[in-house]
Amino acid sequence: MNIEKNWRILKAIAKKYGLEFDREHRYYIGDAYKNNRGEDLSLFEHSMKLKGITYKLKYFDGCFHPFLVRIA
Repeated sequence: MNIEKNWRILKAIAKKYGLEFDREHRYYIGDAYKNNRGEDLSLFEHSMKLKGITYKLKYFDGCFHPFLVRIA
């Protein structure tokens, strides 16, 4: 699993799934349970896809916000 730091990919995922990412540190800064559209984030836990690559939000030790990680 690699943390996605490319702003263009983060911006595309954010637009497609109603998420919001920090421009400096690249972590997810929205609500922990719902996206900007009011949809439950558990719906996207394993199904965020962009150009055939699967992504998900993942917390790391010591971090209060999850990062977008590339699964496959």
